[in-house]
Amino acid sequence: MKWKYRISIILNIVLLLWILLQYVINNLSTNSLGEYSKDFNFIIKLANSAYTINTYNNTLIKQLDWHKDTVIKYEVTNKLKMEIFDKLKKIDIYKYPDHYAPTSLIRESPSMSYFLQYTVNGNTRIVDWKENTESETKEAQHLRELFDKLLNEIERDNRVKNLPDSKVAYP
Repeated sequence: MKWKYRISIILNIVLLLWILLQYVINNLSTNSLGEYSKDFNFIIKLANSAYTINTYNNTLIKQLDWHKDTVIKYEVTNKLKMEIFDKLKKIDIYKYPDHYAPTSLIRESPSMSYFLQYTVNGNTRIVDWKENTESETKEAQHLRELFDKLLNEIERDNRVKNLPDSKVAYP
């Protein structure tokens, strides 16, 4: 009988260690953005790819029609990059899956689609959001706020205002 008791204790210890390890791994991964690093860059596609900001090569793409884009040199200020980094860290972007589709009671069709690719400390991740973009979940609201802030920022820029009008209708 003693050996069954000992095996039971050993299995419980192994189970507790496994649970503790999973907890540590999950908590470390959520804070993986760490501190702002000089290699922080991103590609963000806004409003169904009406605009694409690419800080890897400092460009902005505006979709003019279904088969034609215009590309300009566009450098995001360090201040704005740091604000975006801080927002990504605050919303714990590492918790978002690659193909984000939050639950929602709201169904809007067609709905906006968004795309984010970012690199920090040598690690690159993608968050592609095509479904339920009007979701009322807290995580969806936080991510949408980031995309809306960037969209408003670039639409106020005179360089973007001077680009030709798009012939593509967006919701």
